[in-house]
Amino acid sequence: MINKNYYSEAIKLMEDLYGKNVQMSFATSLYDQPSVRVIDLVYRDEYFYATVHYASNKMKEIAVNPKVSLCQGMFRCWGIAIDEGRLYDEKNKEYIDYFKRVFYLFYDKHVDDETTSILKIKLEIAYVYANNYKYIINFADKTATRSEFVLEAD
Repeated sequence: MINKNYYSEAIKLMEDLYGKNVQMSFATSLYDQPSVRVIDLVYRDEYFYATVHYASNKMKEIAVNPKVSLCQGMFRCWGIAIDEGRLYDEKNKEYIDYFKRVFYLFYDKHVDDETTSILKIKLEIAYVYANNYKYIINFADKTATRSEFVLEAD
């Protein structure tokens, strides 16, 4: 039996579900001490992006250990966090208008050209639940499995 690859279907779901401002629990670990906080993110082109203060604890922690995890409801994923530098660096100017649109609820209050960095999360594995299915996505291999999974209502 040949297993079908549901990667394209799963990526479309990721775009539909997370291609806008979403809040998720963001976990880091430094010297075996886990830390979790809620941050605003957006999914785009197989990465999650956030705008963060360059000197925040999360940025200090990923400088030492870039392995991170995200969670929202049943969704969870693991990846490698990358400091893409300051938002207003010449190489990042393409993101400014995009982030202004996506993060419009807080952009004018919390995004500063001097202190804001782009946090980019290169996804490795994700578990996505939608339409009575569970998808397990392997981003490195560009594969995804799909199995029936019905979320029980409260």
